[in-house]
Amino acid sequence: MTSPMETCAEINGYLRAYAEWNQPESNLVYTFTLSHEGVGSLDLAFARDFYASVASVTAFELQPQWQAMVSTLARKWLLDGWTPARLKRMSLGCEDGIADVVAALVASVEKAIDPVHAAVPAYGFERGKRYQWYESSWDDLWLVNERAERYLLHFGVSD
Repeated sequence: MTSPMETCAEINGYLRAYAEWNQPESNLVYTFTLSHEGVGSLDLAFARDFYASVASVTAFELQPQWQAMVSTLARKWLLDGWTPARLKRMSLGCEDGIADVVAALVASVEKAIDPVHAAVPAYGFERGKRYQWYESSWDDLWLVNERAERYLLHFGVSD
């Protein structure tokens, strides 16, 4: 059986390649990672505690459609900085190529983690409260399996 660290390392290699390919010719830096965040409950109280210094979590609901959630975020982030010409050069310019990239990520996550639920926190910011820097823009997807292992699939960009 693969350990959580090995699971993350395998998928992070894949994610890092796309983060690096996404780098535009500017000072933006993309960060795509999967991290094991321990074992335990995955609920609103956990999310509020985890993000307490970077945002106020207003909602956090577990959903069984984790594949659709991974697919949506992968489509949004993995190829975000790519121009149509660059996509064509990389053989990803057609819908089949993009779908294959997304399907490969979903299959890897399923094989490695076997999630049963996922959740995306809804964020807000309280007026007057100081927050630590996290990313300029981000989407975090939490995955949990039947063993209550929590994984964070993070997509973000900063300058």
